[in-house]
Amino acid sequence: MTDQNEYNRQEKLYVDKEVAFYAASINAWLGTRMERSRQVLTLSSAALGFLMIFYKDLNDVTSFVIWMLAAIFFIATIFILLKVLSMNGDYLEEVVANSPCHEAASKRLKRIADTASFTFAIGIILAFCLGIYQSDFSLIKNESQEVQHEQQQVQ
Repeated sequence: MTDQNEYNRQEKLYVDKEVAFYAASINAWLGTRMERSRQVLTLSSAALGFLMIFYKDLNDVTSFVIWMLAAIFFIATIFILLKVLSMNGDYLEEVVANSPCHEAASKRLKRIADTASFTFAIGIILAFCLGIYQSDFSLIKNESQEVQHEQQQVQ
C-alpha cells in the first residue's frame, strides 16, 4: 500500500510540474509578445511625434505625400497593436480553457502582429526617406541660393 501511495504522490508531483511548466511557458510567451507589441506601440507614437517636426518644413507635394504616408502607416501600426493587445487576453482565455480553437487564434494573432511589424517597418522607411529628401532638398536649395548670390556679386 505504501508503494501505491508513493506512486500516486510521484504521479501527482509529475502532473503538478507539467502544469507549472506549461503555465510558465504560456506566461513567458505572452509576456514576450506583449512586451514587443508595447515597445513597437511606443516607438510608433514617438515616430508620429518625430514626423510633426517635419510638418512645418513641407515645402512641396512630394514631401507632403511621403509625410502623410508615413503618418498613416504609424497610425495603422498603433491601431493594429491595440487590437493585438486586446486579442492577447482572449487568446490566453482560450489556452486556459483548453479550447481547440486556440491554435487558430494563435495563427491569427501572429498574422496580425506580423502586419503591425510590416506597417511599422514601412513607416520607418518612409520617415527615413522623408528625412533624406528634406535634407537633400534644403541642401540643393541652399546651394542654388549661394550660386545666385555669388552671381549677383559678380555682376
